[in-house]
Amino acid sequence: MFEMDLLSVIRNNDGSGGLCSVEIKAVVFLEYIGGSTPQIKIHTTNEEFYIWGTLKTWTKALQDSGYDFFPVDRNFSIHIRNIKRLDDQYKRAYFEYELGRDSKSCTLAWEKYKAVEKKLKQINQPFVETKASDDSRMISIKIKEALSRS
Repeated sequence: MFEMDLLSVIRNNDGSGGLCSVEIKAVVFLEYIGGSTPQIKIHTTNEEFYIWGTLKTWTKALQDSGYDFFPVDRNFSIHIRNIKRLDDQYKRAYFEYELGRDSKSCTLAWEKYKAVEKKLKQINQPFVETKASDDSRMISIKIKEALSRS
């Protein structure tokens, strides 16, 4: 994996806004949006971009380039190293420890949730896993523990 790998993307799915580059390490997940020509929405924590192709093709290309992308449902492939928090109740991944109104998340297929959790542990990625029974105090403790590991 290189320090500054870039992906050429477009700002809007109709081509308006022109071409730009996004750092691959900043991508949090890929979303297949289909259409007459297969299209992928590239999500970073605060922006969205577009590329053409299938989710399977882009996931494989990014994996073969040394990035930890993992298909988590038929329409989503997630960048494992950017996950900061998993929600066990709703099967969602988040990309920051402290959640706010504008926090970006990605849904995970129920059968993929445990595989993502296992991969995070294999690569020693600090993350917080919240359960339905967790109160705000418990979540704060978990966040502090994850931050101390990162």
